[in-house]
Amino acid sequence: MQRSDDPRPIYMNRPATDDVELIICSLPSGERYVIVYSDDDRQAALAQLGVWAADHELGFTWMDAARCAVEIRKRAGEKVSRRV
Repeated sequence: MQRSDDPRPIYMNRPATDDVELIICSLPSGERYVIVYSDDDRQAALAQLGVWAADHELGFTWMDAARCAVEIRKRAGEKVSRRV
């Protein structure tokens, strides 16, 4: 279990149904971001991460976006850098 003062988001992965993937990113602040996408909308899901990160009224940071993007790309079988 992650400590409550840990700044990293918590990812709750649910099993995919058919071609749909679900990622829930729960931030230490209590905010939750849900990403539901299929292979066809993977690029739109990645773009949405940038929209959330650019919105200063949200607690979703560029680091959160990068971590979610890595998870999305890993699920697609893409090779990802381990920098994040």
